[in-house]
Amino acid sequence: MTQHTPGPWELVAGDDYYITAESYPAEFPHKFKSDDLGSAVAYVGNRPDDFGEANARLIAAAPDMLAALDLIERELTADGWTDKFGPLAQIRAAIAKARGPH
Repeated sequence: MTQHTPGPWELVAGDDYYITAESYPAEFPHKFKSDDLGSAVAYVGNRPDDFGEANARLIAAAPDMLAALDLIERELTADGWTDKFGPLAQIRAAIAKARGPH
């Protein structure tokens, strides 16, 4: 089972910003009992100091960016790249950061 709510994720703007998922599996345990946002993945807020919209856009793009990094990593590996090349090491580090420890 995937360790995150599958994308695509969408930015919802209003008085506050939050991220929703099109496919929000009911068995995922990360919904709060008082969650009235339905398919919300994240609540970002909108205080000026929080940079709410910029943060929400970055969060909403996360599943797409992870999928792109996975594809790039596979293609570079198939082309013979190894970890000694900086970009591949950075890509693998970003993927590992997104997925967490296994």
